[in-house]
Amino acid sequence: MARQPVRRRLTQAKRRNVAPAAGSVGQAVGGVGQVGDRVTRAESVGQAAGRVRRAAGSTVQMDGSFAQAGASVTEGDGFARGQRGSGTVLAVGLVAAIASTLLALAAICGAAVARLSAVAAADLAALAGAQALIDGQGIESACLAARVVAEASGAELLACRATAPDRLAATCQVPVELPLLGARVASAQAEAGPP
Repeated sequence: MARQPVRRRLTQAKRRNVAPAAGSVGQAVGGVGQVGDRVTRAESVGQAAGRVRRAAGSTVQMDGSFAQAGASVTEGDGFARGQRGSGTVLAVGLVAAIASTLLALAAICGAAVARLSAVAAADLAALAGAQALIDGQGIESACLAARVVAEASGAELLACRATAPDRLAATCQVPVELPLLGARVASAQAEAGPP
């Protein structure tokens, strides 16, 4: 007895080939919960709503309302046709910005590491040369000791001079290959000896 009004509504909707205008499942079934219009125990509200959608040839939209079969769900939802693919363009731009930031960061870090290597090489070369001067060797032997230590550190000794009888100043450079900037050199100067 309770199924008769639902079937009658389904038949009417099918004849018109239009889904019943409904905002919720209860209204689509024909006001489930109203007096005298109850769904039988064998049929749940979901099953009855499924029959309504199938019979009327409709599909459920995201907001719970029904749309006619074949109608585009995206029509009239606020998106213009000119905005298709704008998410892809935004994603490509975001990836390009992140990539350029990472390349700049790599260049800065590479330059900093090269500078620190040059400072360390100059310090060690100056210490080796100063030790040779303290041991009584001449400036040529002191600069040779400084050159050997600088090359062992991965640097090139550019200048070597005695600033006092037992003090030596050394200038070293380290080659570095930076992204986007190419080959560069980092140089540093150090002086060592007793105070």
